[in-house]
Amino acid sequence: MKVILKKEVKTLGKSGEVVEVSEGYANNFLFPRQLAVVATDGAIKDKADKDRTQAIKEQKELEQMQELAKTIGAKPIVIKSKVGSEGKLYGTVTTKEIAQAMKEQIGFEFDKRKIGLDDPIKSVGIYEIELQLHAKVKAKIHVEVQGQASGAT
Repeated sequence: MKVILKKEVKTLGKSGEVVEVSEGYANNFLFPRQLAVVATDGAIKDKADKDRTQAIKEQKELEQMQELAKTIGAKPIVIKSKVGSEGKLYGTVTTKEIAQAMKEQIGFEFDKRKIGLDDPIKSVGIYEIELQLHAKVKAKIHVEVQGQASGAT
């Protein structure tokens, strides 16, 4: 009996796959747990339509991210941070501050976990940082950390 898996089943396959199973296994295990449906012509056609729609959606997202990758590195992201008398930053600039600055300066909200910063930035300067925009798209941006004199009291 052919069935379409609704959820991943370790011994059979991933969600959406059409697999051949015994009728007893389908009736006694898969169907009661709503892990699969019978692979009728209509169900297979619906699955193909969903797959096609998903592929189109993923392609559009990929194209948008590729376009963003071309434009995002055009100008540096400027972050102002307080510095001491020796030019060292008070604290550090982390991926959280970079993501916040990107949101403010270019209007793009970005997940801080996808910013390729190995160690926090501890001094003034220009840094090249890699962003993971999509599974297949990476972009490089320049982050300029500028010093702001701290007020002495």
